[in-house]
Amino acid sequence: MKNIKNAYAFWPDMSLDTGEKVVEKVPWLMVVILTVVIAFFGTIWQALLPASLVSANSLAAVACGMDITSAGFIVLLLSAPLTRIRALRERLNTKTLTYIYMVGIVTSYYVSTHFPWLIPYSFWRSRFAFQEESLMYVPSIFAPSPQIASQLIMGGVPIPWADWLPSILFFWALYGVMGLYMLSISTIFRRQYIDVENVPFPHAMAAYEIVKNVVPSDFRKRKILGMSPFLIGFIAGLLLQMPITFQAVFPWFPDIYGWRTNTCPTGAQYVTSDSPLSGVVGLGAWNKQPLFFAVGYIIPLSISFNTWFWYLVLMALTQVFYYAGYYTGITGIGGCGRAWCHPSPLSDFPLKTHVVTYIGGLFGLVIFYLFLSRRYVAGTIRAAIGGRGEHQDIERNEPITYRMAYALFVGCFILLMVLWTIAEVSILPALLLMISVTFFWFAGSRLFGLAGMQARSDSHGMILFKAIWPTVPQPKTKDFVIPVIFSRTAGADTPEHGWGGALYGSFASYRMAGLAGVSNKSIFRALTAVLIITPLFSILAVLWFGYAIGISKSVQYNWGYGDGIVAHLTEPWYYDQQPASGSWVEYAAAGIIIVGALSIMHARYVWFPFEPIGFILGFGNSSMLFGTWFPFLVAWVLKTVTLRVGGSKAYEEFGLPTAGGVIAGCMAFILIGGLMGVIRFFVPF
Repeated sequence: MKNIKNAYAFWPDMSLDTGEKVVEKVPWLMVVILTVVIAFFGTIWQALLPASLVSANSLAAVACGMDITSAGFIVLLLSAPLTRIRALRERLNTKTLTYIYMVGIVTSYYVSTHFPWLIPYSFWRSRFAFQEESLMYVPSIFAPSPQIASQLIMGGVPIPWADWLPSILFFWALYGVMGLYMLSISTIFRRQYIDVENVPFPHAMAAYEIVKNVVPSDFRKRKILGMSPFLIGFIAGLLLQMPITFQAVFPWFPDIYGWRTNTCPTGAQYVTSDSPLSGVVGLGAWNKQPLFFAVGYIIPLSISFNTWFWYLVLMALTQVFYYAGYYTGITGIGGCGRAWCHPSPLSDFPLKTHVVTYIGGLFGLVIFYLFLSRRYVAGTIRAAIGGRGEHQDIERNEPITYRMAYALFVGCFILLMVLWTIAEVSILPALLLMISVTFFWFAGSRLFGLAGMQARSDSHGMILFKAIWPTVPQPKTKDFVIPVIFSRTAGADTPEHGWGGALYGSFASYRMAGLAGVSNKSIFRALTAVLIITPLFSILAVLWFGYAIGISKSVQYNWGYGDGIVAHLTEPWYYDQQPASGSWVEYAAAGIIIVGALSIMHARYVWFPFEPIGFILGFGNSSMLFGTWFPFLVAWVLKTVTLRVGGSKAYEEFGLPTAGGVIAGCMAFILIGGLMGVIRFFVPF
């Protein structure tokens, strides 16, 4: 792996001194209070939003597919005015803002439509909405009786804590221990990701630009026409996001971006069957959300290039096979259907690129990354089993010793297996679920860290269970139902289910700590507290809202699986037909081989133009459904021009702050839109 550090080189080495840092005190009171506030009120915030804002103006993810969350940015922006108060200026320094961001980004993954409003909420709702299947397949530890669960609909009665306590404690334990499990993985790989490879984590890089501009005395800023590049970007972000928010809040506001016409809340504009472009059969969507462009500007050029390049390859191949007689009828399907329905190059012969990228590609990404990093992994294991003090040099800047990190990993793994046993899942399905969760979220951390993206889909999550159940077993059992549901939701779909968010948030926090010079040991301690506290208060917020206001008054009531989560995710019409029609194993094998070859070649030869992350994003769901290819193409052009004209100095002093400002400006207006939505819940307008 001698060249792995340079495999994604895209600006001068910004790695920080890995010498031992002073372990500062954690601002515990602030961390705990802020965690409780965001976890509880962020969950309520989600319930109060109208349907037009629920996916784009929450404190969770505001751009589906990218899964960039808002809370981490919003708490930094709200801190900005406080830094101008003389009495608070010394306290609200760069290090304090790092802790504020850490709390914001981690909690943001636990206050969404997914956790806690879908999982475990779907199990609670199923008790009274789908009683027969719920009592048959959902363990008693997951939810109380139908009579008690139905009280959530209208509320107005005291919470019967004794009836709810088993479910509260189980899900708190499940999500709390899973959070610590993910934290152990990020801690083991922190040095490799942050110190060796200098993985950018573009969301954290953008947040750091806010920190640099919130703390005016710590950093020297360039000026353009009397304004910093960050401020220029911030104003641009406000202006770019304003039409998106206003068209959703006010029906009379002009639809400047055409957001109301064939546009998903993600910002993906879908081609229509009557469009002149419908004849380009591989064209699904192009994204126009400003956040995609700004993040695309921050990521490595090699990844943005490969994303749009491989999508052009996909479109060309689809067109060729269409003329050869395949994908007949696809021109009559809109862009969204070209990804989800049949026929589709993602799931139908002869391409089945969803299997190639999201199954073979993601597994190959992990396998070959571990192969290229084998010396690092072996070194951490030797440090874990070696004598005391033998590996002090490599552990000096680590949050905890590798022995403690691996002990946390193994201990959490065992505890999770125990929890699955309590949930009436036998050893083999529980083991397959844990392997699937670990592999897919670790692969996701590579996409998140290098491209700011997520492999968003659920059909690949249950793939290991196909070895046991090629089709839905008859009769179904809890051994089948529970692992498949969790593998397809919290195990692979979106980090907003909490599990992947714990890993992403931990890595992003370590990245921010490295940029800000904050002790990794202190960040680890704070992360531990946040990951334990957050799930509990998110779950309590759902109960409070249900009993105080009634979940029937929120759009969350019918959000997600309207036919019941058990029926939707484990019925033959859904399970048997995915991840693709017909055979798929050979396509998964091809994906492993392609990603493996790209990984080795890109790591070994600096001149080699192709790499695996962009291939996964461009040749499958991310570009076909979410339209990622288009903003990444524009960002690639802009960044290339920046580097060619002004070099890396222009990028660092002007380009990067401007991109960070655009993201900050968008987040500011996302907050404004969310406040409007919450107000409208109580005072309709």
